[in-house]
Amino acid sequence: MSIKLFIPAIVALLFGFGLGCIPTLNRHLHWNICYVVPVSGLLFGLLTGGGQFRICYHLNVKVGSWEIAMLAAAALFGFIAMDYGIYTVSTVIVSNTKNLQDGAYRIKDLMTFIEYMRWALSGSTIGTPIGEPAGLNTFKLGATGTTISYIADIAGVLTGALIAMLSLPQLFPYCDRCGRFTKREQRFEMFIINIENLADKIIADIKDLINKGVPENVLACCEQLAEQYHVKNGNVKITVDHRICPQCKGISIVGTVHRLTNRDWHEDRKLRFFMNSQPQPAQIQPSV
Repeated sequence: MSIKLFIPAIVALLFGFGLGCIPTLNRHLHWNICYVVPVSGLLFGLLTGGGQFRICYHLNVKVGSWEIAMLAAAALFGFIAMDYGIYTVSTVIVSNTKNLQDGAYRIKDLMTFIEYMRWALSGSTIGTPIGEPAGLNTFKLGATGTTISYIADIAGVLTGALIAMLSLPQLFPYCDRCGRFTKREQRFEMFIINIENLADKIIADIKDLINKGVPENVLACCEQLAEQYHVKNGNVKITVDHRICPQCKGISIVGTVHRLTNRDWHEDRKLRFFMNSQPQPAQIQPSV
């Protein structure tokens, strides 16, 4: 395991703590739909996992199974660090309490973080925009419901981080031979009106060339297709990313397909295609 892996792990902790230290965000950091769909947790996991991968990319640290597990755990601890940030900056109003003067106090000056988490999970207030025209209809959620909601947050963080770190390595190939991530050389985009399954035929032709194992032919074909198919109102977008290893100059080709649905582009992951080609070693001519 590379010691560089600790850098994205530490960044995840600092990111979470920093979010928690922004008072205006505190009320949105545990936002769940129907109390169990972890919107905030999922977004935190996606952002943190994506950021961690980008750091690994710039540090040339390969993201394999062990690294994904460690970084997902770091994202989880980053989420807990977010709660520690909330604990650090939050204040409460104290009145009519023995041994304390009336006034505002930082929570961290009144209890430990573990005590704060026990208190936070003992119950919460939920607001819904139903029944009150001028505000929120609020009701209390008990300890069990609050704990379940927090567990859903944790599951959301892990799910988001895993989605990011499992999908991104496919789009940014790693050269195992040289221990480096590939860099983009050029990119081709095709916008197609998918009449009579035209897009499927084009993808099939590209995959046939990939199976023949000559990357130069694949790239020449993609360049020609990009010039031919660039319809502004196309409903299928094929993107071909030509990447090379900075050291050995090995070629990687990554293809993605997006379909236009309700004015938004959505990737059809089943149609992704890849090609990796290592340069052939130079032939040494025998001396005469």
